[in-house]
Amino acid sequence: MKYFSTEFFISSNISFEDIFNECFSWINESPHTNFITAQLACNYKNDDFHIESKNESIDIINYENTEINLGCFRYSKISEPHKWVTDISINKNLTNGKTWIQVESSVVSQEAAYLAPQPKKPLIVMRLIDRFSGGSDDAFKTSVEPHYLSTTNDHLNMAAKVINGETDNRLPIIYVSSKYFFNEHPHNIIPERLARKVCGLAHILIEPSDRIFSIKLKNQTNAKNAYAGAIGIYWPRGQNISFYRRGDKTAKEFEDELFDDVVKATTTMAPVSESGWSEIQKRITKDSINALKVRGEYTHELMNLYEADNIAKDEQIEELKNKIHSLENRVRTLQSQAFAQGSILLNAGEETDFFEGEIKNVILASIKSTLINTKENSRSHHILTSLLSNNQSTLETEIRSQKLRKALNDYRSMDRNTSKQLKDLGFELSEEGKHWKIIYNGDSRYTYILPKTGSDYRGSLNAISDINNIIF
Repeated sequence: MKYFSTEFFISSNISFEDIFNECFSWINESPHTNFITAQLACNYKNDDFHIESKNESIDIINYENTEINLGCFRYSKISEPHKWVTDISINKNLTNGKTWIQVESSVVSQEAAYLAPQPKKPLIVMRLIDRFSGGSDDAFKTSVEPHYLSTTNDHLNMAAKVINGETDNRLPIIYVSSKYFFNEHPHNIIPERLARKVCGLAHILIEPSDRIFSIKLKNQTNAKNAYAGAIGIYWPRGQNISFYRRGDKTAKEFEDELFDDVVKATTTMAPVSESGWSEIQKRITKDSINALKVRGEYTHELMNLYEADNIAKDEQIEELKNKIHSLENRVRTLQSQAFAQGSILLNAGEETDFFEGEIKNVILASIKSTLINTKENSRSHHILTSLLSNNQSTLETEIRSQKLRKALNDYRSMDRNTSKQLKDLGFELSEEGKHWKIIYNGDSRYTYILPKTGSDYRGSLNAISDINNIIF
């Protein structure tokens, strides 16, 4: 069973020897290996390299012609009740000079296992990218670091192309939007930690902490951008978009959720090029058959090669069946996320949610109000009733309204506690002579003036009522 798979470009000037040496170091530095250093310091440049130690083995196979160089480092280990096989395959295209790495782990149960192992990225992925970073995946460099966007038009246009599916990157893009209001951290994850976690699986784009950037991006992407702290995974070639909100999860739990979904996707991807153990064996066998045919030799050796070729084809067919099964599961997942018949897409134009579900709440409240004056048993009444019964508004609007009441109840002056409560709701405060000017979410359309010294309780009640009417 395929357990993990991903593919990524590395720097083109890296040799097979460099990569294989890193693979040996990976095993040598593992606390779980039975290999000793002397066993791993050996000549592996012969055609059929094989070493083993107790429950572990290492095999290396190579192939080259005038167009391509292929290599595969296979590490196998039996750890009851499972047998693990990790292949690090190299594809060096001599035509375009690009070097592509595929890391694939499979696990086979030796006997009935109570629980299937959870997907875990092999450490070798991070080691290879850390040492040999720099491979280009369209406009993105393979790296263990996140890509920080600036407020320049170039970066704005690049982000828009990603979101609109106009780039040719092979790996998905995780777009981390900035929170509109924050005390310390503008993002809901730790960018460097997430980047290292998903390196080789996805590229990380970090939005600048500038709300204007987000608004401009919305206009260029027909509101397909993640915003206000949400995270979007933009799958290659515009095939789908997945949105995520942190909610009550810790930053690490949120990062783990993103990692799990990316692993499921990359493991079902078809390879970008022909590579891997079975592909190399197939090419070697085919070259040997052709060589014997040229010499006119139809011997027992040739029959064995034909048999090996058939076995390789059977293995390839089985592998393709597994890929089809995985892709079918992926399609079903994407279809389940698609809009059901009768769903409605509304373009909010220049407006964006100031909190999750805000625009939806306004629409549902308006429908509820309109329904009162709509003729019963009319088509309009039936549609509006159906919309209300099948769409639930959130409590967030009412919660924020109550927080506003608490902040300004019996207001007398702008003390530290009142200021903090207003800022937590998204207000910006500034002194204007004898008054305080408060602006909601930095939008000057929602401005209110408070006196520096409140007169009586009626004044605070009026302020609460006025602001609620404007905002909530």
